[in-house]
Amino acid sequence: MSDKSRILIVDDNPLNVNLLEAKLPSKDYEILHAYNGKEALEKADRELPDLILLDVMMPELDGYEVTKRLRNNPRTNDIPIILITALQDTEEKITGLESGADEFLNRPVDTAELQARVKSLIALKQYGEQLRLRIQSEQMFPTVTAPLQYQKEKTLLLVEDDEVAARLILSYLKDQPYHVEFLTDGVNAVRRIEQGQIDLILLDILLSGMDGFEICQHLKEMAHVQSIPIVMITCLKDTESKIRGIELGVDDFL
Repeated sequence: MSDKSRILIVDDNPLNVNLLEAKLPSKDYEILHAYNGKEALEKADRELPDLILLDVMMPELDGYEVTKRLRNNPRTNDIPIILITALQDTEEKITGLESGADEFLNRPVDTAELQARVKSLIALKQYGEQLRLRIQSEQMFPTVTAPLQYQKEKTLLLVEDDEVAARLILSYLKDQPYHVEFLTDGVNAVRRIEQGQIDLILLDILLSGMDGFEICQHLKEMAHVQSIPIVMITCLKDTESKIRGIELGVDDFL
């Protein structure tokens, strides 16, 4: 069996399918094709790909409806979906996210951003699968000395040096069932993360001293913390910053 990740590309225009396939390295991915919404639903259910690249504007079943149906199918509801669109309207993107899509890419699709986002979402899916297997294993074979760690309160680490922004973020989280720790600089953040027991990192990019990118680079080099999800919080809008973050292991941006 091939160890390549499998990607389903869905578009009613065969040329667009070929263009997207050409942007994805054949050594890393096995590409599946579908040319309408009905075929996409059938193929996704049968083949269970690792990720779906889905055109929004298709006849009969558009990308939003296909996404909703994939999310309502227990066999396909955890497959990452990237919607591909020429639409720039924010409302359209909100519709896509509400239907269950994980990400949007605008046409013309940037090759570097596509590759980085595909890699990140597939890695996140694989991590989720590993986590579910661990939970199932510990539920089947519980021990007195090692109770399920997933029952404990989750710990979020916020790294933000702007006092106003930090207060705002902390206010959003104050009624949530999390323990939130707050640090203002990168050096202390890395030290705290190395100590363990952090479940998610909310990380500002524009920190004084060691910035968010440098923190990600440090974490990438430490095997025992590589799997901690990172959400970068930034005012930067440029694609280069987003790609750089994704390549360093960032899971999402706010």
